[in-house]
Amino acid sequence: MSGSDRDWITFRELDQACARDKGSAFRAFKRLSAGWQEERDFRVLKAGEDQEQILTLKSAGRLYAGTVNAVLLSPAAAREIRAALDQS
Repeated sequence: MSGSDRDWITFRELDQACARDKGSAFRAFKRLSAGWQEERDFRVLKAGEDQEQILTLKSAGRLYAGTVNAVLLSPAAAREIRAALDQS
């Protein structure tokens, strides 16, 4: 994983930071992300292509154990999701 990947935030990290149930950050992402751009606001890690990164994130406790494909959020996108979670 490159140094810049460490700056991206996972759904699990947001769920935990906001003391929310599993899936809360993902549902907020689905509501908010219509105008977002992949690679700028979020990155998708696919099981076949990015398995090593996914395993690294899982072993670091940054992903849920059952994650197959992972989404990483830019700091700005994560702030927006966190604000939405804090308001709900």
